[in-house]
Amino acid sequence: MSAPNEYPWVFQRDDIDLLEDELDDLYTTFAQVGSLMYQEQEILREQIETEEASDQALARRLGLDEQKPRAQTLSSGREDATFEDVVSAWQKAPLPIQTHPFYQQAKAWMKEVKPMARQQYEGGGPTTMEWFRIYANSNLVPLKIFWALCEEGKEDETGWQCAQEEYRLAQIYLLRILESLERAHSSWDLQEDVQRVRNQGIELERILSGLLTRPQRRS
Repeated sequence: MSAPNEYPWVFQRDDIDLLEDELDDLYTTFAQVGSLMYQEQEILREQIETEEASDQALARRLGLDEQKPRAQTLSSGREDATFEDVVSAWQKAPLPIQTHPFYQQAKAWMKEVKPMARQQYEGGGPTTMEWFRIYANSNLVPLKIFWALCEEGKEDETGWQCAQEEYRLAQIYLLRILESLERAHSSWDLQEDVQRVRNQGIELERILSGLLTRPQRRS
Protein backbone atom coordinates (compact mmCIF):
# COMPACT_ATOMS: atom_id res chain seq x y z
CA MET A 1 0.00 0.00 0.00
CA SER A 2 1.37 3.40 -0.94
CA ALA A 3 2.25 5.88 1.76
CA PRO A 4 -0.25 8.77 2.02
CA ASN A 5 2.37 11.39 1.25
CA GLU A 6 2.88 9.84 -2.19
CA TYR A 7 -0.49 11.35 -3.15
CA PRO A 8 -0.61 14.83 -1.60
CA TRP A 9 -3.43 15.89 -3.93
CA VAL A 10 -5.72 13.63 -1.86
CA PHE A 11 -5.24 15.96 1.12
CA GLN A 12 -5.63 18.92 -1.21
CA ARG A 13 -9.01 17.62 -2.38
CA ASP A 14 -10.07 16.83 1.20
CA ASP A 15 -9.38 20.45 2.13
CA ILE A 16 -11.43 21.81 -0.77
CA ASP A 17 -14.14 19.18 -0.38
CA LEU A 18 -14.75 20.42 3.16
CA LEU A 19 -15.28 24.00 1.97
CA GLU A 20 -17.56 22.78 -0.82
CA ASP A 21 -19.57 20.54 1.51
CA GLU A 22 -20.16 23.48 3.84
CA LEU A 23 -21.51 25.50 0.92
CA ASP A 24 -23.79 22.63 -0.10
CA ASP A 25 -25.08 22.41 3.46
CA LEU A 26 -25.78 26.14 3.42
CA TYR A 27 -27.91 25.84 0.30
CA THR A 28 -29.67 22.74 1.59
CA THR A 29 -30.60 24.59 4.77
CA PHE A 30 -31.72 27.93 3.38
CA ALA A 31 -32.58 27.49 -0.31
CA GLN A 32 -35.04 24.63 -0.05
CA VAL A 33 -38.57 25.07 -1.38
CA GLY A 34 -40.96 26.17 1.33
CA SER A 35 -38.34 27.80 3.53
CA LEU A 36 -39.59 30.92 5.31
CA MET A 37 -36.10 32.43 5.40
CA TYR A 38 -36.71 34.84 2.53
CA GLN A 39 -33.91 37.26 3.36
CA GLU A 40 -31.35 34.47 3.50
CA GLN A 41 -32.62 33.17 0.17
CA GLU A 42 -32.14 36.60 -1.40
CA ILE A 43 -28.51 36.63 -0.31
CA LEU A 44 -27.97 33.17 -1.78
CA ARG A 45 -29.78 34.24 -4.96
CA GLU A 46 -27.29 37.13 -5.22
CA GLN A 47 -24.51 34.53 -5.39
CA ILE A 48 -26.29 32.44 -8.02
CA GLU A 49 -26.91 35.46 -10.24
CA THR A 50 -23.26 36.47 -9.92
CA GLU A 51 -22.12 32.99 -10.98
CA GLU A 52 -24.51 32.90 -13.93
CA ALA A 53 -23.39 36.33 -15.16
CA SER A 54 -19.75 35.27 -14.75
CA ASP A 55 -20.29 32.10 -16.76
CA GLN A 56 -21.92 34.04 -19.59
CA ALA A 57 -19.18 36.67 -19.66
CA LEU A 58 -16.43 34.05 -19.68
CA ALA A 59 -18.19 32.08 -22.42
CA ARG A 60 -18.26 35.20 -24.59
CA ARG A 61 -14.57 35.88 -24.01
CA LEU A 62 -13.66 32.30 -24.88
CA GLY A 63 -15.95 32.21 -27.91
CA LEU A 64 -18.08 29.39 -26.54
CA ASP A 65 -21.60 28.68 -27.73
CA GLU A 66 -23.87 30.55 -25.33
CA GLN A 67 -26.74 28.31 -26.39
CA LYS A 68 -25.00 25.46 -24.60
CA PRO A 69 -24.29 26.80 -21.11
CA ARG A 70 -21.66 24.95 -19.15
CA ALA A 71 -22.67 23.23 -15.94
CA GLN A 72 -21.34 25.09 -12.93
CA THR A 73 -21.94 25.26 -9.22
CA LEU A 74 -20.79 27.83 -6.75
CA SER A 75 -18.31 25.41 -5.23
CA SER A 76 -16.75 23.30 -7.96
CA GLY A 77 -15.11 25.82 -10.29
CA ARG A 78 -15.36 25.83 -14.07
CA GLU A 79 -16.58 22.80 -15.92
CA ASP A 80 -13.19 22.13 -17.45
CA ALA A 81 -11.47 22.17 -14.05
CA THR A 82 -11.87 18.42 -13.48
CA PHE A 83 -10.15 16.38 -10.78
CA GLU A 84 -7.55 15.35 -13.36
CA ASP A 85 -6.92 19.02 -14.16
CA VAL A 86 -6.37 19.75 -10.49
CA VAL A 87 -3.87 16.90 -10.20
CA SER A 88 -2.11 18.03 -13.38
CA ALA A 89 -1.89 21.60 -12.11
CA TRP A 90 -0.52 20.37 -8.80
CA GLN A 91 2.13 18.27 -10.57
CA LYS A 92 3.30 21.29 -12.57
CA ALA A 93 3.35 23.67 -9.63
CA PRO A 94 6.48 24.21 -7.50
CA LEU A 95 4.32 23.56 -4.42
CA PRO A 96 0.93 21.89 -3.94
CA ILE A 97 -1.80 24.45 -4.52
CA GLN A 98 -3.09 23.74 -1.04
CA THR A 99 0.14 25.18 0.37
CA HIS A 100 0.20 28.27 -1.86
CA PRO A 101 0.74 31.30 0.41
CA PHE A 102 -2.16 33.29 -1.05
CA TYR A 103 -4.62 30.42 -0.68
CA GLN A 104 -3.40 29.83 2.86
CA GLN A 105 -3.79 33.53 3.65
CA ALA A 106 -7.36 33.54 2.34
CA LYS A 107 -8.26 30.36 4.21
CA ALA A 108 -6.78 31.62 7.50
CA TRP A 109 -8.79 34.84 7.13
CA MET A 110 -11.96 32.86 6.43
CA LYS A 111 -11.41 30.83 9.60
CA GLU A 112 -11.48 34.07 11.60
CA VAL A 113 -14.37 35.86 9.96
CA LYS A 114 -16.74 32.92 9.44
CA PRO A 115 -17.22 31.81 13.08
CA MET A 116 -17.67 35.44 14.11
CA ALA A 117 -20.35 35.94 11.47
CA ARG A 118 -22.18 32.75 12.40
CA GLN A 119 -22.24 33.64 16.08
CA GLN A 120 -23.56 37.14 15.39
CA TYR A 121 -26.14 35.83 12.92
CA GLU A 122 -27.44 33.24 15.35
CA GLY A 123 -27.57 35.88 18.09
CA GLY A 124 -30.07 37.96 16.11
CA GLY A 125 -30.36 41.72 16.04
CA PRO A 126 -30.91 44.53 13.53
CA THR A 127 -27.88 43.62 11.40
CA THR A 128 -28.48 39.87 11.36
CA MET A 129 -28.66 39.72 7.58
CA GLU A 130 -25.35 41.53 7.18
CA TRP A 131 -23.74 38.86 9.31
CA PHE A 132 -25.46 36.12 7.27
CA ARG A 133 -24.14 37.72 4.08
CA ILE A 134 -20.63 37.63 5.55
CA TYR A 135 -21.09 34.00 6.61
CA ALA A 136 -22.57 32.92 3.28
CA ASN A 137 -19.77 34.48 1.20
CA SER A 138 -16.82 33.50 3.39
CA ASN A 139 -16.09 30.05 1.90
CA LEU A 140 -16.22 31.42 -1.62
CA VAL A 141 -13.15 33.61 -1.23
CA PRO A 142 -10.59 30.81 -0.65
CA LEU A 143 -12.47 28.47 -3.01
CA LYS A 144 -12.30 30.90 -5.92
CA ILE A 145 -8.63 31.60 -5.23
CA PHE A 146 -7.94 27.86 -5.18
CA TRP A 147 -9.64 27.30 -8.54
CA ALA A 148 -7.86 30.32 -10.01
CA LEU A 149 -4.52 28.81 -9.00
CA CYS A 150 -5.56 25.50 -10.58
CA GLU A 151 -6.42 27.26 -13.84
CA GLU A 152 -3.14 29.16 -13.84
CA GLY A 153 -1.33 25.84 -13.68
CA LYS A 154 -2.58 25.02 -17.18
CA GLU A 155 -0.40 27.81 -18.61
CA ASP A 156 -2.55 28.45 -21.66
CA GLU A 157 -4.92 31.17 -22.86
CA THR A 158 -8.07 29.41 -21.61
CA GLY A 159 -6.48 28.78 -18.23
CA TRP A 160 -5.44 32.43 -17.98
CA GLN A 161 -8.94 33.69 -18.79
CA CYS A 162 -10.57 31.26 -16.36
CA ALA A 163 -8.07 32.14 -13.62
CA GLN A 164 -8.72 35.86 -14.04
CA GLU A 165 -12.46 35.25 -13.82
CA GLU A 166 -12.07 33.20 -10.63
CA TYR A 167 -9.91 35.94 -9.10
CA ARG A 168 -12.58 38.48 -10.10
CA LEU A 169 -15.26 36.40 -8.38
CA ALA A 170 -13.10 36.07 -5.27
CA GLN A 171 -12.81 39.85 -5.25
CA ILE A 172 -16.58 40.31 -5.65
CA TYR A 173 -17.38 38.02 -2.71
CA LEU A 174 -14.63 39.59 -0.62
CA LEU A 175 -15.93 43.11 -1.29
CA ARG A 176 -19.42 42.00 -0.27
CA ILE A 177 -18.02 40.75 3.02
CA LEU A 178 -16.12 43.99 3.59
CA GLU A 179 -19.25 45.98 2.74
CA SER A 180 -21.33 44.02 5.24
CA LEU A 181 -18.63 44.27 7.92
CA GLU A 182 -18.80 48.02 7.49
CA ARG A 183 -22.58 47.98 7.93
CA ALA A 184 -22.75 45.45 10.76
CA HIS A 185 -22.85 47.06 14.19
CA SER A 186 -21.00 44.86 16.67
CA SER A 187 -20.82 44.95 20.42
CA TRP A 188 -18.00 46.89 22.03
CA ASP A 189 -16.02 43.74 22.84
CA LEU A 190 -16.13 42.68 19.17
CA GLN A 191 -15.06 45.96 17.60
CA GLU A 192 -11.35 45.17 17.75
CA ASP A 193 -11.86 41.75 16.16
CA VAL A 194 -14.08 43.20 13.44
CA GLN A 195 -11.50 45.85 12.60
CA ARG A 196 -8.77 43.22 12.47
CA VAL A 197 -10.60 40.97 10.00
CA ARG A 198 -11.56 44.03 7.96
CA ASN A 199 -7.92 45.04 7.68
CA GLN A 200 -6.95 41.50 6.72
CA GLY A 201 -9.72 41.45 4.11
CA ILE A 202 -8.54 44.78 2.68
CA GLU A 203 -5.07 43.29 2.27
CA LEU A 204 -6.51 40.27 0.43
CA GLU A 205 -8.44 42.61 -1.84
CA ARG A 206 -5.27 44.56 -2.59
CA ILE A 207 -3.56 41.35 -3.72
CA LEU A 208 -6.54 40.37 -5.86
CA SER A 209 -6.56 43.81 -7.49
CA GLY A 210 -2.91 43.35 -8.37
CA LEU A 211 -3.56 39.93 -9.89
CA LEU A 212 -6.41 41.32 -11.96
CA THR A 213 -4.39 44.22 -13.37
CA ARG A 214 -1.15 42.38 -14.15
CA PRO A 215 -0.16 41.93 -17.80
CA GLN A 216 -1.11 38.62 -19.35
CA ARG A 217 1.58 35.99 -19.20
CA ARG A 218 2.54 34.82 -22.66
CA SER A 219 3.33 31.17 -23.26
